[in-house]
Amino acid sequence: MSNTLATITPEHWARILSTVFGQVSQEPLCRPILASIGRIRFQLLLKDRPELSYWEEYLGDKVVPHLGIAEEFHVQAETTFAVFTGTLLRTLSLMEAAADEAYEIRGDTEALMRCANLLPYVMVTFSRVVGTELPPEQERRS
Repeated sequence: MSNTLATITPEHWARILSTVFGQVSQEPLCRPILASIGRIRFQLLLKDRPELSYWEEYLGDKVVPHLGIAEEFHVQAETTFAVFTGTLLRTLSLMEAAADEAYEIRGDTEALMRCANLLPYVMVTFSRVVGTELPPEQERRS
């Protein structure tokens, strides 16, 4: 994991998430996928970094991330920050993480499968955004 992610603050994490999901929401190839997902809430709990836990609000035409815990959700995934970012950056195989039971998932499996169609776009966008985001230390010096 990059040093930027290892020491990330909730504020910086929120900016990364907003950028990633903003770009995914604007991607023309994602529009039909977002429409098929519909209106759901996907909660991601990070066991070792609970302050970075967040939920994705799917609105049918875009995804809006929110730091914290949703009062209600359709799907909930729980893992560590290293496993989550490793799978998004593709340095850790999602299939291996699932086989190793590194993710605990509960909720509406049909909604989960609809969200899975968006995952390749989220992974590519996350890698690009993390590669171009300034670490918090550099932001303060600018």
